Formats: sequence, structure tokens, C-alpha cells
Amino acid sequence: MLLILFSVIEEEKDQDFLIDLFYQYYPLMRKKAYEVTNDYNVVDDLIQDVFLKLIPKTPLLQTMEYCKRTSYIIYSIRNMGVDYIRAKERQKLLVSTAQTEDMINRLPDSQQSVEEVIFRREDRQEMFSKLSKLTDRDITLLYYKYNMDVKDSEISRKLGIPVNNVRQYLTRARRRALNLLKKEVRGSD
Repeated sequence: MLLILFSVIEEEKDQDFLIDLFYQYYPLMRKKAYEVTNDYNVVDDLIQDVFLKLIPKTPLLQTMEYCKRTSYIIYSIRNMGVDYIRAKERQKLLVSTAQTEDMINRLPDSQQSVEEVIFRREDRQEMFSKLSKLTDRDITLLYYKYNMDVKDSEISRKLGIPVNNVRQYLTRARRRALNLLKKEVRGSD
């Protein structure tokens, strides 16, 4: 995927420079990204993100000395890993907050009026209609995991996804669902 992105660069010498940089620093970047995240599933994504940010800085990288360039690239991958961990923690906090609110909302409220019950049903139906814009795979993944409590190995078997990648697929599906809901909320304001 990354090499395809490099092909978009117009200057052939810049393209060759970045490709050489990729092959030269990939093992070191992979090691550093894993040290920060402890998750091999995201290491390549982080490296790809770093190189996407380095593309516009190609002239600067070409003028740097070898040691400075190495430091620059290592700091970039480290910072990208730290940003990923922070985003992951925020995501966990949002999910746990949403789950807590959901559990609170499920508690029976003897004081609820008929109108409140109807409004809650309409809100739920509206949310489900917005989430229906997700791909079938995302909907199926989220349904199996959170509505049916299906284990990762079973999801893997049913959807033909490698067992080691089920968590990553679920994370991406949750992220897409959250982004979709955020867009809908911003759009309605």
C-alpha cells in the first residue's frame, strides 16, 4: 500500500529517496513502534501513517545528515505510537462511558411516562437507522460481538477472518460506527 502511495509523488528522485528510506528504516521503525504500542497488529499502520506525514517533508529529509534523519524518523514513529495509545485510551473511555450509560438506561424507571418511553424508542430506532450505513461486515461483526457475545474464534470461523485479526477488525468497525454517529450528531446541530 505504501509503495503505491509513493508512486503518486511526481519527482522520481523524491520517490526513490522515500522508497530507499522505507527499506532502510522499516526494521528500526517496526521495532520502535512495537516498543511503544506492544501490538504487532498496528505497527505497520503506524509506519504507513508516519511515511504519509514524511512525504511533504522529503526536501527537508534529503538535506539532513544521516544521524539527524534517523533521530527525526525514530521520534516520528515514537510520537505516532504515543498518539495511537492516547487515542485508544480515549476510545476505551468513551466505550466504557457509553456502556455505563447504556446499563443505567436499561434500569427500569417506574417514573417514566408513556411519552418518555416512546421518545426513547424513536431515538433508538434513529440511531439504528444511522448505523445501518455501515458495511455489512462491520454490522455483522459488532452484532456478533456485542449483541450475541460470540467469541473471537467463532466470529473468525463465521466470517472467514483470521483469528488474530478479529480484534483489529472490531476496533476499526467500532471506530467507523463512532465516527458515523459523531458526523450525524454534528450534522443535526
